[in-house]
Amino acid sequence: GEAIALQRLKLLPQQIFEIEEEQESGIVYRATIEVRPSALVVDLTKSDDQDTGPFNLSHDSAVVCAMMLLKNLSSPQSVCNGGTFRLLEVRTRAGSVFNPSPPAAQ
Repeated sequence: GEAIALQRLKLLPQQIFEIEEEQESGIVYRATIEVRPSALVVDLTKSDDQDTGPFNLSHDSAVVCAMMLLKNLSSPQSVCNGGTFRLLEVRTRAGSVFNPSPPAAQ
């Protein structure tokens, strides 16, 4: 779990990756992914405000997506345990497409 993920993270380039992608709805998703020796930080706070339609994702769903990223980067062949995702930090902003406020769709 955690020991394997930490070991593999240390082998990756320690840098910051940024992506910005406009969706069909016009909403822009922005992600900053920082690879540190002891953490993977996924920052979605700069993404657009929540959509009035169905193009939002709950905070929990954003975390699950980040968990899949970490798992694929660190140890895709092994099973998960309690420590596998301890080094993951996911940042969202309330009222955004990755953490919409009610009554927005999630």
